[in-house]
Amino acid sequence: MTISIRLNKAEDELDMKLFEEAAADFKENPKTYTLDEVEKELGLR
Repeated sequence: MTISIRLNKAEDELDMKLFEEAAADFKENPKTYTLDEVEKELGLR
């Protein structure tokens, strides 16, 4: 296995781990925000 393939595999595994964590967090708190709400909260509008 080349270094490039190993790096891609490691990146894919990290992406999957982060996705699973984010999905679990969203399942616990499924609140979403519109772009307008986020901009107002951050004082951009």
